[in-house]
Amino acid sequence: MAALGLAGIMFAQNAPRRPGSMAAREFFRLIDANSDHRISAMEWSAFCKPADFKAADTDKDGHVVPRELHHFMQPGQGAPIRGMGPVVGTPAPKVSAKHRDTGKLINLSKVSRPTVLIFGSYT
Repeated sequence: MAALGLAGIMFAQNAPRRPGSMAAREFFRLIDANSDHRISAMEWSAFCKPADFKAADTDKDGHVVPRELHHFMQPGQGAPIRGMGPVVGTPAPKVSAKHRDTGKLINLSKVSRPTVLIFGSYT
């Protein structure tokens, strides 16, 4: 059962995050152990972090319904999804880099406009 649960989580994390997507429906069915179309905190904790239950339960009624889970699975809505990158609006980490032409040190966390960094070899 644990292997099936982990496979379901891995599948759900790597699948497209569209409301009503097949991955979200299957993930919901996997967590909803008693098939009552509501996920309790106990059912949630068998597969997910208990702290995330509070974020997913948007109406705070003690259960997560399909609509809430689908919203929670959207990038940037719930807990960060591993491998999806930073959440929009999150400040850049404190990183500095030398400008290729001037050699000037640039603090990337203070750049306020959209910026593209190109990493590669110029040899």
